[in-house]
Amino acid sequence: MQAKVLPLISRLRYNRRMQFERLRFQLLALHPRSRLNPVPPRQIAIIRKKYAGIPEDYLKFLSIVGEGTIGDGRFKIYGGPIQPDEIYDADTAASLAGVVLVGDNFGGWCVGYDSENDWVFGGVDSSGKFGPISEETLASLLTSWYLGT
Repeated sequence: MQAKVLPLISRLRYNRRMQFERLRFQLLALHPRSRLNPVPPRQIAIIRKKYAGIPEDYLKFLSIVGEGTIGDGRFKIYGGPIQPDEIYDADTAASLAGVVLVGDNFGGWCVGYDSENDWVFGGVDSSGKFGPISEETLASLLTSWYLGT
């Protein structure tokens, strides 16, 4: 049984890698002013250690699609999670305890993960409240918004 499962896991990892490579290619092709830089393995290891439990899908995204901007100021993908107090005032940041931010739309809307709620992906609205959104990952959000699929 285990002999059959391991090749399946390997294929799934390969397929996810291919999806991220395709996403990167399409973002750069459709939004040529994009500046995306894959995050080096050493930095990925630091993030994984600092944020135990952070979704591996997000880390794989950073390592392949990268950090940077989409288009000319359409969306910013951070090079790793940041704390809300790096963006918001003290009261708003305090209300976002457990949330780490991973990107924003340059217009006041940030996305991130709630580390205290099984790393659910969501957004911080203009009132400073975090909540889940229809897209469950950063990759699916960017695909929906910028590739229209």
